Amino acid sequence: MNKLLSSLLILLLASGFTYAQNKSPKTRTEVITEYDKKTKKDITHKESVIKYNAAGDPVEEWGYDKKGIENKHIKYEYNAAGKKIKEIHLDSKGAVKRIIEITYDANGKKIMELEKTPDGKKVTLKRTFTYEY
Repeated sequence: MNKLLSSLLILLLASGFTYAQNKSPKTRTEVITEYDKKTKKDITHKESVIKYNAAGDPVEEWGYDKKGIENKHIKYEYNAAGKKIKEIHLDSKGAVKRIIEITYDANGKKIMELEKTPDGKKVTLKRTFTYEY
């Protein structure tokens, strides 16, 4: 187990963290090592890549399976207050699969998410959020 943790730590440290002085990372690559019971070997693979804007918010994210095949690709958009207002989910070829639009109240609390078709014209799911104190 210690060998696995050591390997994971080394990989994370060498995985593409780039820092500018007093700024968030521009791109972060997460690499994971897992023990495979069938082959009785450690398997290392890239799990995700995340790009950030100057404010430190993720603007694009990719996820990968154990074989290195892309299984997630999302682009994010933000308003002037730094709140996420849109998620664009893409397939492995870059085509839009769905769009999620997010709205907030005057206090900055999320009040609604609308999931839309790839062309953005039809709502397929509506989520509303309320808060009790």
